[in-house]
Amino acid sequence: MLDQKTCYLELSVLYLTDRYHGKGDWPPSPARLFQALTAAGRKGSSSSEWHHSVALSLKWLEEISAPLIFAPETTGSGAFVITGPRNQGDKAVKSMGIDEKRMRKQRDLKPLSPVFLPEALENRFLRYLWSVSKAEAEKHRSEIESICRMAKKMTHLGYGIDQIAVHGRIVQGDQVQSENVKLYEPCERPTLLRYKVPAKGYLENLIDLYEAKRNRLSSGVVFPYSHPEKYRLVYYRKEGEVSMDRSVSIFALKSIDGSGRTVSVRWRDAAMTVAPWARHGAGVIAKKEGYAKEWIDRFVLGHTSEGARDQRLSYLPLPSIGHKHADGGIRRFAIAEPVGSKGKATEILEWGLPYFDL
Repeated sequence: MLDQKTCYLELSVLYLTDRYHGKGDWPPSPARLFQALTAAGRKGSSSSEWHHSVALSLKWLEEISAPLIFAPETTGSGAFVITGPRNQGDKAVKSMGIDEKRMRKQRDLKPLSPVFLPEALENRFLRYLWSVSKAEAEKHRSEIESICRMAKKMTHLGYGIDQIAVHGRIVQGDQVQSENVKLYEPCERPTLLRYKVPAKGYLENLIDLYEAKRNRLSSGVVFPYSHPEKYRLVYYRKEGEVSMDRSVSIFALKSIDGSGRTVSVRWRDAAMTVAPWARHGAGVIAKKEGYAKEWIDRFVLGHTSEGARDQRLSYLPLPSIGHKHADGGIRRFAIAEPVGSKGKATEILEWGLPYFDL
């Protein structure tokens, strides 16, 4: 909740067009904003300026609490396809001996599904607000001023065609413009929205990935692009929406042959196959993470007493329904935590279970 008397570091983002093309939920996550801010900070900075000012400011920002977000409502989405160079083209040139000039002419189809922002320019502002006390604002004045300078150099947030103008400042809660927008605020209770938020080490993670990608061909070995991992997953509640009573994660059944093919299980066999597969995989992941055997046996594997069956994970096969050609086959399953839990177990499983062979 916005406190009228609290100080906030505000980054106000204005979209210059009425469409947002970035992947994922709207509004853009704090982690995505941090990436764009990092790119702006690197732009035109000398090595000395980067190490003694810019990087220190970003490291301070990555460790403070998740921001409030004020975002305009979107009005639907459209879909279209663009063409672009193949992202794996350099890999094909290097490993398969394909002619580089020929590869440059190859194009991939890239589907886009933008969301539409308000037509009026003044209603396209997106605001991120980090709570800072007056004492903190004074103590970290240099970091805040550096972040505000970086914000002025930001040009894109989302895809390369999502152009923006950004302004940073310190404001009090009663100065924040909250008309024609919805508030997204961090919360502990599980909700349908969970955003990536920078954690300690996120900046170094971004720099390491950037350097690896920039030098990916220098050693004669192609390094596949990977995504940053040093982030937190934070639940957000949208203004006007109620939170869920329990944390739920949904997984798809895929073939282990590497093709990405979806696997279907007959619904009448699911209770004897899919649920035990999921339970076994969850137990293995929890054990690898170093959790106590007693907790794994009780909470993850469900070996509880008669009166405590509601204090364990639930494994729920999900049939394919809702279409005239739906066959009821099980292609997905859900793992749900008990009512009142904080989502820690499902967060762990979302990291590990997609890479586990059931």
